[in-house]
Amino acid sequence: MPPESEEIISDLLTGLRQKLRTQWREYRSQSYNQNTKGEAYEQALANLLTDYVGGAYDIRTRTAVIDDNLDCFELFTPAQNEIDVVATFPQATPQIVFQSQGMTWVPYHGVAFICEVKSRLTTTALRNDLEKTGKLQQIEREGSFGVTIGGNMTVNHQLKCLVYDDSSNVNEETMVEILEENLEAWDLVLLVEEDMIIAHPKLPFTETLENPLFMYTKSENKGSVLARNGLFWLLTYISVSIPHPPSLVTVNPLLQMLQNERFMELEDLTEENEE
Repeated sequence: MPPESEEIISDLLTGLRQKLRTQWREYRSQSYNQNTKGEAYEQALANLLTDYVGGAYDIRTRTAVIDDNLDCFELFTPAQNEIDVVATFPQATPQIVFQSQGMTWVPYHGVAFICEVKSRLTTTALRNDLEKTGKLQQIEREGSFGVTIGGNMTVNHQLKCLVYDDSSNVNEETMVEILEENLEAWDLVLLVEEDMIIAHPKLPFTETLENPLFMYTKSENKGSVLARNGLFWLLTYISVSIPHPPSLVTVNPLLQMLQNERFMELEDLTEENEE
């Protein structure tokens, strides 16, 4: 490759990296409110995802999920079920969105990926986030639900991402130890200010990164640590890891709720007759 081409490539990558980080900071500052500062980071991520993958997914903030068997009501408290950023497939039919007591609910079967977002990484925040995302494993889709051009790089479950703006208060060794203890609970961990992303060791796309062009380290349990361009790699992993179904039926939670409602009506009717 001619030297001038290498310089162009370097400029292109540097420009993209700076653009993504600038957009993140601008979106974060636009949404910042001292009384609701947590929302700034959620909205910043939602805006960034909408810019780059919004055509493929519908992006929502502060949304709860409801599974086909309604197990979510046993697994989560109402507050714990609320997820910071949820991306759903436009192909999901019907496009069901529930509203109750100021909270939005969507069928989990139609979800492509979720993100928990925090301004600062602490061991407590990490453990709490992993506890929540770990529970999601119990209500995930099973089996293949679509393909992408990448084919064998895709996963068959909803991708689980953790995003932290500042991780300076937790050393990498401690963070990795906690992640190793909870391998079933995460797929990607993005550290925005450190410009770093940690990819789960079982994500198929990671195998394609065995190339000197990429700066990363890999071990069987610790995952792959990409040392630069964290926001870019988040978008890339989302783009190549999630298969897109031609259609996805999300009616099961509604049918289950209607059935439960009917049972309750019959029980009330029986009690009235007994009286």
